[in-house]
Amino acid sequence: KPFLDETFEGADDKQERIDALLEWMAAAIFGETTRRAKALYLYGYTATGKSVVCELVKLFFPNQHQSALGFDDLEDKVAVKFRPGFKFRPNTAFLYAANGRMPLNDCDDSIFRRLIIIHFENPVPVERQDPDLIEKFKGELSGILNLVLEAAVAMLPRNNLLDPASSRALK
Repeated sequence: KPFLDETFEGADDKQERIDALLEWMAAAIFGETTRRAKALYLYGYTATGKSVVCELVKLFFPNQHQSALGFDDLEDKVAVKFRPGFKFRPNTAFLYAANGRMPLNDCDDSIFRRLIIIHFENPVPVERQDPDLIEKFKGELSGILNLVLEAAVAMLPRNNLLDPASSRALK
């Protein structure tokens, strides 16, 4: 809670950002992000907590169920060309993080409907950065999971995921 409070300090929609982040984590853990067609995009300056959140989310999923691609990798439109087709039903949670705008070309509203953008605006000064923060969070996973489960209780009965005012403005 202190990490999230400090990360979004000063934001007009601080609690909305925190709630949306926890709710998306709950949806990812419960396999709901694909059904609800929502991806999370962490956006903002360097040293604002985006990587910490990414690492924290990864703690809830076994390594063999994680993968990482750069935005450039997503543009390879012929990666599966001339190969046999296949059908599958994905159960995937998409989490993107970048310091700048997502490099999207020729996109329509459909991509923005599917994104929840959490804006990180508060850089942490070098002298206050804690390189052991993720290790400390590992010792707090049960408490963090409790926060995520509280968000799940609010999220599961609804058909949508929270989309903070700042997210809607950025889109």
